[in-house]
Amino acid sequence: MKKSSHIKKGKVNLAQRIGCIFLKPKIASWRYQRGHRSLAQNLASSGVAAQIISNTMTTNAAKPDQEMREESKEEEEDVGGEEELDDDQIEKLEFIIQFLLDSLKDDDSIVRWTAAKGIGRITMRLSADFADQIVGQ
Repeated sequence: MKKSSHIKKGKVNLAQRIGCIFLKPKIASWRYQRGHRSLAQNLASSGVAAQIISNTMTTNAAKPDQEMREESKEEEEDVGGEEELDDDQIEKLEFIIQFLLDSLKDDDSIVRWTAAKGIGRITMRLSADFADQIVGQ
C-alpha cells in the first residue's frame, strides 16, 4: 500500500467522523429488538424439547414478557425523535457525503472500503427517507 493511499484513507476516515459529529446516534427500531426474551419460548417454537417446556411453562410466565415488549416499544418511540439541523450544518453534511461518494470511485480499494463504511455510518444516523436519497445516488 502506498503512502498516498494511507493519506487518502485518513482523509475519508476524518470526513466520515466529522459527518457523524453533526448527527446524533439514533436507535433504529427495525434493527434491534429490545426487551427480555425467553429461551423456553424460543425452544418451544422451534420444536426442540417442546413437551418438556410445555409441561413446565405456564400462561402466567408469558404475561410479564409481553409487558416488557410493550415498555420497550414505548422507549423506542421516545428515543426516535428527529433533530433539526441548521442550514450551515446541512451544507457541510452534504459536502461530506459528496466527498464520500466521490471517494467510492478511487483506485485504491482501501479508500473505497473506508468511504463505504463512512456512508453506512452516516446513513444509520439519518431518517429512512434521507438515507434512501443517499443510497440512490
